[in-house]
Amino acid sequence: MNRSRDLAREIAGKSPKAIGAAKALMAVAEHADPATVLQAEARAQAGLIGTPEQMEVVAAQFAKRAPVFE
Repeated sequence: MNRSRDLAREIAGKSPKAIGAAKALMAVAEHADPATVLQAEARAQAGLIGTPEQMEVVAAQFAKRAPVFE
């Protein structure tokens, strides 16, 4: 049970948009060929890089603090 809570805490501390993108990519990867998965991953990354959430993650890492998502 503690391991489950730790994992839930870790996931909750991640960018909500990045978690959503990861879940969507897992759904694609379940049924698609590798080339399609790579294309989907590239689109997901392009949609995440430079967003306020991604910038907060970078700032938090430099400041050695947990990110705060609004």
